[in-house]
Amino acid sequence: MSRFDVVVVGSLNLDLVARATRLPGPGETVNGSTFAEVPGGKGLNQAVAAARAGARVAMVGAVGDDNAGDVLRSVLAGDGIDAAGLSIVSGVPTGRALIGVDDAAENSIIVVPGANAHVTLGEVPASSVVIAQLEIDPALVAEAFRTAKAAGATTVLNPAPAENVTDEVLAHCDIVIPNEHELELLGGAERLAELGVTTLVVTLGAAGADLVEAGSDPVRIDPFPVAPVDTTGAGDAFCGALSARLAAGDELPDALRFAAANGALATTVAGAVPSLPTADRTRALIEGRPVPPPADADAVRSPADTAAAYLAAFATGEPEQVAANVTDDFVNDHASALGSGCEGIDEYRRRLPGFLGSLPGLRYDVEQLIVDGSNVAAPYRLTATSDGKPVEIRGVMVIETRDGKVAKRTDYWDALTFLRQTGQA
Repeated sequence: MSRFDVVVVGSLNLDLVARATRLPGPGETVNGSTFAEVPGGKGLNQAVAAARAGARVAMVGAVGDDNAGDVLRSVLAGDGIDAAGLSIVSGVPTGRALIGVDDAAENSIIVVPGANAHVTLGEVPASSVVIAQLEIDPALVAEAFRTAKAAGATTVLNPAPAENVTDEVLAHCDIVIPNEHELELLGGAERLAELGVTTLVVTLGAAGADLVEAGSDPVRIDPFPVAPVDTTGAGDAFCGALSARLAAGDELPDALRFAAANGALATTVAGAVPSLPTADRTRALIEGRPVPPPADADAVRSPADTAAAYLAAFATGEPEQVAANVTDDFVNDHASALGSGCEGIDEYRRRLPGFLGSLPGLRYDVEQLIVDGSNVAAPYRLTATSDGKPVEIRGVMVIETRDGKVAKRTDYWDALTFLRQTGQA
């Protein structure tokens, strides 16, 4: 048996999502209504989609050694996705996607690759299906597919951005999944057939999808009617779910029906990763039963996500951004004699401005998140300035979480190094 059902080779981004009544035209500025930072990147989205559809998933990609990278790694951990193939690239920011969403739930996206331009392949884990996109170097995708096919895996390409497609990549694809716009950029179904693509799945948004196989007439995969809120990530929900069901042994038409339902449900929740459905919800839609609400509706975060978000908030320098992550009965405990503990969110709020003001540029670079039930241990490297002197100390924060917030933190940190660096010892 393969170690994994699905291996995803692709990008990981932190999505910066702005909503507006309509998207701006060239040279135009429009007023927005809301803004959010959410995990994304086509690779990460498809990995999470496959995992929530029931697959054992491994991710191959890269993030920067920054807070955004910490958040994305915590997402992988929260969905049980193996990250042994994930590189952490020093001195390079994690990828970003700038996303505009209008009131009709349509979007436009600009991707800034960051660490995604520094992916190294290494050994591709054994799996039933390998899926990739083109937000990373196409030569790496071709190499991954070549290795996967030699090992007997099915290879699936989501050719986005379409301008990055190469003949070498297509030569090693079993299934290609473009949307209508990408298909046009690729020259149409006939040209892809000439290049050797034998199975083409064209996603059509609200109209469903078309299955085009060599020597056969196109087959329409009917859509599932829903009330869309945000189409961001819907295509990734489709691709990840399709890969999961193929790995589970479904015939292609059955896997496509599941994928269509999965993609439809993803449009009913805002954001990319937050919108990706679990298998029970998708099956309910297929079977015509009432669809349960998302497990994370209103964001009860996993312990890893909770800890990562709390520590990342310090880099904003905003007391309320930090305090928003703790419970009303929050306990702030310090193992070091230099630390000053407190209890209750009101007292914590009172102290935060002074703490953040005394350490300009404060940030916690988390080395890993070790989860034990609702508790998380987070070894970190703290950097800041104190009275104009640079500070860099190591520590471990033990975080107790409850209902998606931090209930208690106990901070074990190197006080002697701090005193030396600030000239006090």
